[in-house]
Amino acid sequence: PIVEALLDNIPQLFAENKKTEPVLGAVVQAVRMALESRGGKLIIFQTALPTFGPGALKHRDDSKLYGTDKERTLYAPQDDFYKKLAESCVDAGLCIDLFLFPTAYMDVATIGCLSTITGGETMLFPHFNVDRDGYRLRGTLAKMLARPFGFNALMRVRVSTGLRITEHFGNFHMKNNTDLELAGLDSEKSFGVLMRHDGKLDEKTEVSFQVALLYTTADGLRRVRVHNFSTPVTTLLTNVFRWAEMDTTINFLSKGAIAQSLNKPLNDVREALTEKCVKILSSYRKNCASSTAPGQLILPESYKLYPLYALSLLKSQSLRGAKDITSDRRVHHMRMFKSMGVPESIAFFYPRMISVHDMDEKIGSMSPTGRMVLPPQIRVSYARLQSYGAYLLENGQNVYFWLGRDVDSRFLTDVFGAPTLDGVDPNMHFLPELATQANTQIRSMIDHLQTQRSKFLGLIVVRQGREQSELDFANQLVEDKNNDAMSYVDYLCTIHRMIQTEVSARPTEIQHTSLWHTRY
Repeated sequence: PIVEALLDNIPQLFAENKKTEPVLGAVVQAVRMALESRGGKLIIFQTALPTFGPGALKHRDDSKLYGTDKERTLYAPQDDFYKKLAESCVDAGLCIDLFLFPTAYMDVATIGCLSTITGGETMLFPHFNVDRDGYRLRGTLAKMLARPFGFNALMRVRVSTGLRITEHFGNFHMKNNTDLELAGLDSEKSFGVLMRHDGKLDEKTEVSFQVALLYTTADGLRRVRVHNFSTPVTTLLTNVFRWAEMDTTINFLSKGAIAQSLNKPLNDVREALTEKCVKILSSYRKNCASSTAPGQLILPESYKLYPLYALSLLKSQSLRGAKDITSDRRVHHMRMFKSMGVPESIAFFYPRMISVHDMDEKIGSMSPTGRMVLPPQIRVSYARLQSYGAYLLENGQNVYFWLGRDVDSRFLTDVFGAPTLDGVDPNMHFLPELATQANTQIRSMIDHLQTQRSKFLGLIVVRQGREQSELDFANQLVEDKNNDAMSYVDYLCTIHRMIQTEVSARPTEIQHTSLWHTRY
C-alpha cells in the first residue's frame, strides 16, 4: 500500500516541475544511498538518453563509423561515471536491471554498465508499442522477479598445480585477479574461465577444479556453495576430441570474441573465429585421421557441427558486418552473450524450427517418459519451408509463427479462428483458445517452450510476404546466404579448403590452453 500510494502521488508531487530532460544518474545515486546498508535490486525503466543531472550524456552515435575500425569506440562507455557508480552499487549489494525503450540512440554501451557490472540484465524494447510489446514486457518482468536470487555474491575458481587461470569472461566486477564480485546473481548467469597448463601434468594423476560462491539469500542468510571435480590427464589428442563438448565450446568462444571486439576491429574478430575453427579441425585431421584420403573432409564426432555454429556466431547481431545494426543493438547483444548460459546460447545461435501444418494426434501430448512429443526439427533454411506450410521457430528470445502465403484455410480457421491469411492479426501476442485439435496442440507446444527458457518468449506472427518482421525471421535462418554472409554450404566448403591448406602447409601446433565454463 505504501509503494502504491507513492506511485499514485508522483504526478502530483512533480506537477510544477519545468524540467523535461531525462535523468538517470541521480536516481541510481539516491537508491544506492537508501539501500547502502541492506542491498537489493533496482529495476530501471528508461526511454531516452539521460541528458540532465549527474551522468548527463551526449549523443555520440555516428552511422559513418559503422563498418569501420573506429566503430569499436562506440562499444566502450563515453566516460567512467556510470562505471564508477555501478562499482559503488556492487559494494552496496545493489543489483540493477535495465528495461530500455528507445526511439533513438540511448548509448547502451555507457548506461548499460549499471547492469553489466552489478550482475543484472538489460532488456531492449526498440520503438515500444503496448499492443505489440506489452504482453512480452509483462511476461519478461514476471519471469525475472520469480527467479531465485542471491545478493552480495563473491566467486572464486581454484585449480590444481600445473594449471593457471588467465582470464574470466562474463558480466561482473573484479577488484583483483581472482575474485568475481556481483551485487546480484541468479541461476541463469554464466561465466567463462580460460585456463592454461604451463606446468608439467602427470598422466597418472588427475587435475582438480573448485568453484566457491559466497552469497546472501533473499531471506538474508549468508551461504557458501562449493563445486569440486577432477578430470584425468591425457597426452592423446584423440581423447581430447572424444570428450570435447561442442555446446560449451561455442558458448565460451562467443564470450571470448565479445571481449576481443573492444580492442580489435570486428572483421579481425570474425577472421579469428574462422581461423580458430580451422586450426582445431585441422589438428584433428592431421593427428587423428591422417590415414584417410587427403581430399576428404573428416570432422570429429564431437565437433562435427563446429563450422555450423561458427557461421551462426559470425551472423549474430553482435559480430555481423552489416551496417544496418545500430551500435545500441549490437552492444546489447554483445553483453547478453557475455552472461548467457549454454542452452540459451545454442538455441540463439541455431534456432529450433518445426512444422505444425501436418501434425498427427500424438504431437503436443506427453510421452510415457514424461516428455512432450514434438514434430521433428527442421534445418533453418528457406529451402525447407513450403508456401502451403506453417512453422514455429524458437530462438530462446521469441517464437516466430511463420505462415506460408498458400496455407490451408481450414488450418487458419482451426488455429486462429480466421479463414484467410488477411484475417490473421499479426500483432497478436498469444493464440486464441479454440476447441480444435490443431489449436490445442500448438498452444501446448508454445507453453512447453516457455517452460524450457529462462526468458519470456514473445510470439511473433509472420505472414509470408506481408510483414516487416519477416526480415527478422529470415535472419534466424542461418544456413541461408544473407547480409553478404555465406550460406552454410559455402562456408563449409571454405573451411574444407582452409583445412587442406593448413594440413599440407606445416605441422599442426597444439596450443596449451584449456577451456572451461561454469554456470550458476
